[in-house]
Amino acid sequence: MTIRLASVALPLIVFLSFCSVADAQQPLTERRQDKLKQSEQEALTDPTLTAFAQGTQDQVTLESAEDTSSVNAKLGGRFAADWLYSVSLKAPFDRSRQEEATLADLDGLGAGTTATLSLTKRFYSFGQEGELTDVCNRYNDERWQRFEETRPCWRPIEPGQCEVEAFEDGGRGEEWARRAVAAETTEALRKACAEYNKAHPADQLLPEYYQGSGTKPPHGFGGFCTEAEMIERMAGATEAEREKAWDKEKEKLLDGLLAKLCEEYNATPPLDELIDVATGACEYSRLKALGPEWAAAAQAASPVNLWFLTFEAQATDVSFKFAQAETLDRLTEEHENTSFGVGLSALLRGFYYGLSYKQQRLYKGADKVELCEPLDGTDALTCSETALGAPAQVDRELGQFDVKAWLTPRVAANLRVIYDFEGEIWNPHLLLYFLRNKEKGVNGGFDISYRDDEDDVKARLFIGTAFDLLPK
Repeated sequence: MTIRLASVALPLIVFLSFCSVADAQQPLTERRQDKLKQSEQEALTDPTLTAFAQGTQDQVTLESAEDTSSVNAKLGGRFAADWLYSVSLKAPFDRSRQEEATLADLDGLGAGTTATLSLTKRFYSFGQEGELTDVCNRYNDERWQRFEETRPCWRPIEPGQCEVEAFEDGGRGEEWARRAVAAETTEALRKACAEYNKAHPADQLLPEYYQGSGTKPPHGFGGFCTEAEMIERMAGATEAEREKAWDKEKEKLLDGLLAKLCEEYNATPPLDELIDVATGACEYSRLKALGPEWAAAAQAASPVNLWFLTFEAQATDVSFKFAQAETLDRLTEEHENTSFGVGLSALLRGFYYGLSYKQQRLYKGADKVELCEPLDGTDALTCSETALGAPAQVDRELGQFDVKAWLTPRVAANLRVIYDFEGEIWNPHLLLYFLRNKEKGVNGGFDISYRDDEDDVKARLFIGTAFDLLPK
């Protein structure tokens, strides 16, 4: 696959990359510099804060879904004192029809390519550093109390005793037992399916959550990842032989999973889980790794408050084929959908606030109708669905306000209000996150919305990106 970038964009990228080296940061104490650097890195990964600031390393990524894909080229960094920039290009790419994707050339954007240029001015202020230390001390107190209660029971797991029951009797609480049970009930099967899929690309076993999801199975779909499917694929002439082969394979995988878990268990005595405040280990990232409860407490006590002033411009090349209404002549027109926006966002004491305004100029194709025309040399007609009339220009002005926060350690909310200035339409949303993915955190819940032009309240159940004020 070949990816072509626009030559005209290269001088801008080189200039911005050079400027990022000449960073004239104002003098700060060493400790506050460390705190600021940590907060910057965490905040920059939050697309709701700075969707255009993708980090300081150039990157080209390929994202694919089923048999179609898109090619993305992104470059981001920092220049001047507190300015961030991002340049990104995204083009559609169909593996079955294309060998290369042209993002842009000297004539402009490639077909279907979206270009985004964003600039952000960053502001910050410091709170009392002792507040985050208080959270770490509170965690240590709770952890020490649990250790005192379970210390008579805790002991390392000896070689030859690395079984699920050993974690249940280890005196370290429910988390280790839960992880051991998961290895026995789900992880071994998941690993077996992954190894099978790697060796059999034409007979893929997908996770069971695909059932009922409405998602079209990809090419090579052979079934779902269940023990029954794995048994069917084991070597053996009879059902009993295949079941025996599966039990042996599953036991081997489980032994490997439990061995790694035992190694981690023995290498982490309870007292090592305390946060060493004296050596500066009390950081937001350390508390966030302990779970949603401590992440929320750390966000509320973070000594660095962050503001971002965002400017963003976006253009997408679009092409329309249509029939002229008067003559039915077939024509093609190319246009560019454009948008310009400005936004102010902030992360203050565990709450995210965002306010943005965007102007858009879009082109919408005419509705398709069935056109029938005489077939040359015959009395027959040939019919096809064709857009009748040229595309129409649509101008929009949108405002948006967001507030995000954790309500409890397991429930989060996002209040979003969208206003269409052209249509004078209010469209508020209340997103409540409470459905939990054991790996991603809360990533689903209810979206309750209202549109005043329709005077209608709607509610939907959704699953998507995990909620986080500062995503990983």
